[in-house]
Amino acid sequence: MAIYHLSLKTISRSKGQSAVASSAYRSGSKLKDFETGEVKDFTKKHGVAYSEIQLPAQAPAKYKDREELWNAVEEKESKSNSQLAREVEVALPSELERPTQIKLVHDYVQTNFVDRGMCADWSIHDKEDGNPHAHIMLTTRAIKKNGTWAPKQKSTYLLDENGAKVPQIDPKTGQQKIGARGRKMWQRTTESYTDWNDRNNAEIWRKSWAESCNQYLAPDNKIDHRSYERQGVERLPTVHEGHVAREMGRRSERVQTNQQIKASNQQILALEQVLMELRLRIKELVKQVQEAINERIRRSEFNRINNETGRVDSEKRAIDESTTDTQSQRQPATQLSRVAELSRQIEQRERDTEQRKPTTTQSSQSIDRLTIAIGRTKQTTRDLGTDYNRQSSRKRRLGDAVKPIADGLQRATKRKQLTAMNKAKTNQPSSLDQAFKAYRSRLSKDQKVKQQAKIRQRNTQHKINYQGGHERGR
Repeated sequence: MAIYHLSLKTISRSKGQSAVASSAYRSGSKLKDFETGEVKDFTKKHGVAYSEIQLPAQAPAKYKDREELWNAVEEKESKSNSQLAREVEVALPSELERPTQIKLVHDYVQTNFVDRGMCADWSIHDKEDGNPHAHIMLTTRAIKKNGTWAPKQKSTYLLDENGAKVPQIDPKTGQQKIGARGRKMWQRTTESYTDWNDRNNAEIWRKSWAESCNQYLAPDNKIDHRSYERQGVERLPTVHEGHVAREMGRRSERVQTNQQIKASNQQILALEQVLMELRLRIKELVKQVQEAINERIRRSEFNRINNETGRVDSEKRAIDESTTDTQSQRQPATQLSRVAELSRQIEQRERDTEQRKPTTTQSSQSIDRLTIAIGRTKQTTRDLGTDYNRQSSRKRRLGDAVKPIADGLQRATKRKQLTAMNKAKTNQPSSLDQAFKAYRSRLSKDQKVKQQAKIRQRNTQHKINYQGGHERGR
């Protein structure tokens, strides 16, 4: 099954990268760096299935040689932080044959990059491990019509919102500055020579790659450059594994994470099927309820009309019988007025019946509104479940990211403890040292006792001498 992958990178001298070395590695060829004299030999690299260089019409023919092309780029980009090339990495549908893959990449590169003035050096890598992909190296500097490199930036006049040039104002006079030969001076600004660095290009190139691949894929295997969230699909996105993680298998945390995500997506699919069945069931039930309500309304109206008609007929028969009576012949005007009144009542009831007919439509509209409200409630519930799953996924990913840091801190703490224990063992005195210290302690105590005895003896002698001298003085 085809998967979508497109990543954009820059090859920069500030990262310690070389355009010559990058091209040699991706094409599996041997290239010489004219600046340093080093030879970059990657001819023993396995998995390089195809390589090609595509040039715009104004590019010199010698740039068909990738050694000439990228040494010219290295020579022109002289700054220490220059961007040497832009790389686009795409995953190729594994179900396509090699000639189809080559045509797919060639047409995509021609339409999106070469026709806009870029030189493209691309290679297809396939180690027969189910991960065919292409590396597309692009120049970051345009080529003029005369075949020389164009500047990356150009100076133009600064324009206001109306498209007019903005004058340079002299702060002393408040008037427009006048330059040499009486020429008026206008403010200028610097802008990119091309729009290749516009961030909107990333979305354009990603969408174009999906459309290019879908031209060769079956409807069930079509790919989409948008995320699940942008597509409105309730799925959890997987993480990029890479060949190292695939070789490790279940020992890799990325592989384990993707397996958990795929299992969760299967559960989401099962829930979606259940919800779909519930929606269909609810729709059928609403339809049945609507039909039952309409049928009851029709029956009630039919019964009411029949009852009214029967009552009118009975009254007409009574009038007819009364007209045959001799006594009723004396009051013909009263009977005729009664018949007219009954006729008006019948017509009024028929009009009321006609006015009540839209009730069925109103009931249907109410049921439709109820169905829409139920659907919105279901959608809100599903959105809440999706937010909860996303938050849980974020917490799980955050835990996975913090776990190595916590393990590192724990190991560092253990190392500190072991270091402190080793220092304590190193500083711990031996038994001979302890005996010597005890001897010195006892010796110092004996010396202290002797010194105190001498002090007491000296004080006693001084006292005796003082008393004797005092007696002699008397």
